[in-house]
Amino acid sequence: MKLLVAAALLLASPGALACSSALPLKGSVFVESCDPRDSTCRDATKQLYAYLQSTVDRPAVLSIAVQTSPWHIYGPDMRIMTMDDLVARIRPLLKSPV
Repeated sequence: MKLLVAAALLLASPGALACSSALPLKGSVFVESCDPRDSTCRDATKQLYAYLQSTVDRPAVLSIAVQTSPWHIYGPDMRIMTMDDLVARIRPLLKSPV
């Protein structure tokens, strides 16, 4: 009986309800990939690397390219990281003037 009451309280709790999202997700997007055998097809990883290498290096600016989801940053252990977590990992490795 206690288990039934606990389950009923849990399900009636506002915390058990799904969270509303500030970003409405509607529809879908299809990004057509190209045939790798086609000479016009470019590897996205290589293109991104080339872009990052071609940017102007400014000593007071730290640029980070991270492959992640639009909503979360994942750490090396695949756990969600906050921006503060990311900064805490990077800050000790920085040298002035960044």
